[in-house]
Amino acid sequence: MVSRPASVSPGDLIAVVSPSGPSPEEHIRVGAARIATRYRVRLDERATQRRGFLAGADADRAGSLIDALRDPEVRAVWCARGGYGATRVLEQYGPVIEEALRADPKPIIGFSDVTALHVLWDNAGVRSIHGPMVARIGAPEAIHDAVLASAFDAIEGRTRSMRADRFWVRSGFEGRAAGGNLAVLAALAGTSHAPQFKDRVVFLEDVGERPYRVDRMLTQLRAANHLAGAAGFVLGDFLDCAPGPDQTTVEEVLLEGLRAIGAPVLVGAPFGHGERCASFELGAPVRVHDDGSIEWLSEATATPDANRRERT
Repeated sequence: MVSRPASVSPGDLIAVVSPSGPSPEEHIRVGAARIATRYRVRLDERATQRRGFLAGADADRAGSLIDALRDPEVRAVWCARGGYGATRVLEQYGPVIEEALRADPKPIIGFSDVTALHVLWDNAGVRSIHGPMVARIGAPEAIHDAVLASAFDAIEGRTRSMRADRFWVRSGFEGRAAGGNLAVLAALAGTSHAPQFKDRVVFLEDVGERPYRVDRMLTQLRAANHLAGAAGFVLGDFLDCAPGPDQTTVEEVLLEGLRAIGAPVLVGAPFGHGERCASFELGAPVRVHDDGSIEWLSEATATPDANRRERT
């Protein structure tokens, strides 16, 4: 059972932390100011650090996250940026983070590299939010107000229904939402923080990966048995994944790799690194219909085992 943390309401305190890569301080501050139109925001002083490709030393990045989880006034944690670094935090501080999370469950918001933390939240039995980063909210090419409103809705427990473009393998399905960035999920394979997707609706997205690398990631996850028994897959944006000289497309690779699992696949959902970037609640029950619509359910309306497949 995956529990929902206490509801976040307008005016609650949200901590902004940087567990992964660095971002321009101005982008973080502007993004935090946009979020502050609805919530109180505490920007951790360590969130704007930079140490090469990381947002500061491992101890500082983990410390800001742990401090936010241990602070009873903080009701949600919003990540400043993805990039790289969350797996290093898990490697060294995973048990401490999980202990603090279990003591006071609260959602974390982000995606891409933050997928590593979403998996920890899921393994701890706590829901989290797949949504835009603070720095992206405050960048010069800032996200639209509708995207930010989608994030606010998801944080407050009102994930909006969405619709994808098409089925590759047609069949409605149901389960609890899981997943995130494919490259990060593959990097967790074989570790103590590896994802397990049995009976789950697995959401996948990525950016900047050649099709052969996407194939390698899927092969790794299949070989490690992490995708076995999934209720179905929902694919979001796979941006800048252009074919190499062999002209094999990322769609061809994804279809072949996921068909081997024997679960239905829905394509073109509006989430990931693209402009649509819809937010949704990981760990919540979700139903995918034959028409491509994706509906988040209350516990009362979900089927008892939350993984019944619809008849078509």
